[in-house]
Amino acid sequence: NADYKNLKVLYVSPAYEEIWGQSCDTLYQNPWSWIEAIHPEDKAVLEIVDPTTTEKTNNQYRIVRPDGSIRWVMSRRYPIKEASGKVYRWARVVTDITEQKKFEAALQESEIRFKQLAENISDIFFIIDPLTLKWLYVSPAYEKIWGQKIEELEENFWKWFDLIHTNDALKTKEHANRYIVEWQPNSLSYEYRIMRPDGVRWLMTRTYPIKNSDGEVYRIAGITTDITEQKNTEEWMQNIIREKETLIQEIHHRVKNNLSIISGLFELQLDSINDQQIRLFLIDCQNRIDMMASIHERLYKAEDLSSIYLPEHISDMVSHILDIYSIDQSKIEVTIDIDNIFVEINQAIPFSIIINELVTNSLKHAFPQKTCGKISITSVTKDDYHCFIISDTGIGIAAGFDLEKTESLGLKLVYLLAKQLKGSIVHCQNLIGTVFRLTFPILSNR
Repeated sequence: NADYKNLKVLYVSPAYEEIWGQSCDTLYQNPWSWIEAIHPEDKAVLEIVDPTTTEKTNNQYRIVRPDGSIRWVMSRRYPIKEASGKVYRWARVVTDITEQKKFEAALQESEIRFKQLAENISDIFFIIDPLTLKWLYVSPAYEKIWGQKIEELEENFWKWFDLIHTNDALKTKEHANRYIVEWQPNSLSYEYRIMRPDGVRWLMTRTYPIKNSDGEVYRIAGITTDITEQKNTEEWMQNIIREKETLIQEIHHRVKNNLSIISGLFELQLDSINDQQIRLFLIDCQNRIDMMASIHERLYKAEDLSSIYLPEHISDMVSHILDIYSIDQSKIEVTIDIDNIFVEINQAIPFSIIINELVTNSLKHAFPQKTCGKISITSVTKDDYHCFIISDTGIGIAAGFDLEKTESLGLKLVYLLAKQLKGSIVHCQNLIGTVFRLTFPILSNR
């Protein structure tokens, strides 16, 4: 009742026992016993029932239960009045808000940690409300990177766009519209430049949509990082790479020129030699030099200085061999069926010498009296290995031929260079002509 001096509890619900840890009878016997459980630090905030006031009250405080555990409660008091307006009863509703308080404390701690993190990192962290197009939070790093006050963003949402580099403005606006205006549901990442009085800065912004329980985007979070130093390092490295590539190209060019000079000396020497056997020996040497020169020339002209495209290279090399030995291509047909293979420069030279020696050997010995025939070069790539078949339809090689014990300089080179490729080459017995199978591991990254 409302009689302060003769206070009496007319009704208390069973939840009192659950919250206070005391029986309802204790409250009926002593209407003030509930106050005794209030935490000493919180008694000052409690408003004792005053029969002279008609105001509602709402308080939050802690209680200490008999077992020593502490609970947070919210107490709301309502006056019940007679028709005349006089208060004659008081009703009080008490709610256990312990879990809510724990959540609030955890949230507050999380917010403190977030603020400490956001305000101490060099990156800009921001949160946008796409509905109202307002900045809900922008970390202090914005002022350091952009050189603008955060308050300016509050006055003008697009203020940050004033410093965007002219060449990046259109692309940056398109990206910004995708997550700010169109509410792009996926994260975005893009790079752009800003123009500051002290120079250009490169930035990278990554945005992440935040969705509500219905799966709708209602916030946009983002991080902007100053990547100027990274960009400068990348540019420096690219310049170094370009300089290195230029140097390597120049080396290939000079090697090719020196080999061409040596080939020219052989050509001059051939003019003064009548002995056919010596001439063939010099032509073979000249052919090997020309073949190596062609590789360096191809690398000099290529964009990729680390590998050679074999189909084109083999075709050019075979055409050069046919020209050197003045082969009548109406009688000797050469077919090339090579996969789209790239090989590293360390493999290209020994491989080319092998092909050169085998094709030259076929042209010189497989077709006596200039009979008609066919030479073919095919390839199969399987299980990290290249396999090449070099064959002809000529007279073949005598029985008992052993590639390891051959006296032929060219075939000795073939055997040794196959080992250099960490591969193998075998002479396959065939009813018609000669067949060699060359196998070596794939080293190219192509």
